[in-house]
Amino acid sequence: MEERPGLAWRYVAEAGPRPVISRQQQQPGVRFSPAVLLTAAIALGAIAFGEAVTEAVDPRAGIGVHAVVLTALMVQACLVRDERLFRLLVALCLAPLIRILSLSMPLGQISVVYWYAIIAVPLLAGALAVARTLNLSRSELGLSIGHLRVQVVVGLAGFLFGITEYLILRPAPLIESPSLWEALLPGLILLVGTGFVEELIFRGILQAATRASLGRWNIVYVSALFAVLHLGYHSALDVAFVFAVGLLFGVVVRWTGSLVGVTISHGITNITLFLVAPFLVGANLL
Repeated sequence: MEERPGLAWRYVAEAGPRPVISRQQQQPGVRFSPAVLLTAAIALGAIAFGEAVTEAVDPRAGIGVHAVVLTALMVQACLVRDERLFRLLVALCLAPLIRILSLSMPLGQISVVYWYAIIAVPLLAGALAVARTLNLSRSELGLSIGHLRVQVVVGLAGFLFGITEYLILRPAPLIESPSLWEALLPGLILLVGTGFVEELIFRGILQAATRASLGRWNIVYVSALFAVLHLGYHSALDVAFVFAVGLLFGVVVRWTGSLVGVTISHGITNITLFLVAPFLVGANLL
């Protein structure tokens, strides 16, 4: 058995080989384990609590909560013998990691738009390490084209999602003027740093890793986790909207087996939200 990356994974490797559950072996009729369901519920609640502490108390306290959650997930993953629970725990490590990286990196003197690129690099490295630990294949991660027409339609829907979310949040633009050249690099950063990386984590790794333990309900669970990490926008309506979009993205990936459409849609949503819609409002076009 190949060595797993990182100290925690080394202990798991030394405990003996674990069976690899392929997508074909994951039958729709999943027998739900009480331990898995309880773990999933506690993890979701703990991550939500960490987000609440971050916003209501102090970001440093929020980092502490998420660090405790991450540590607990890793330690528990080293101790369990159930393959489904192991995969759930390891994949869930990415959720608190997202917030720890976004809050702890010294980015105060850097333009906000570049935060996404800087944070995306270690986050992508962590995501790839988790995917390797779980032996997820390219097809399981959705790294294929799939149904091209569906991908195009879903991708273009990102404009509608972006306008809708802007009407909910009304954020300030990330650039000073609606210039194509000024928006080009920030747009690429949002497409890759948020679109690809976040979809790889949520609709790729998390959705694939939880299929065996949560069955078809894994789309609902991953969407709830995705929505919880948007609590920082202080809008219950936005959390509900993000949850609904997450459900749609999850269904699309389940149906097509591809992240292409949802990656483009996610990227276009954020490009519209932060680079396009604010200027449409300023020009009385929205």
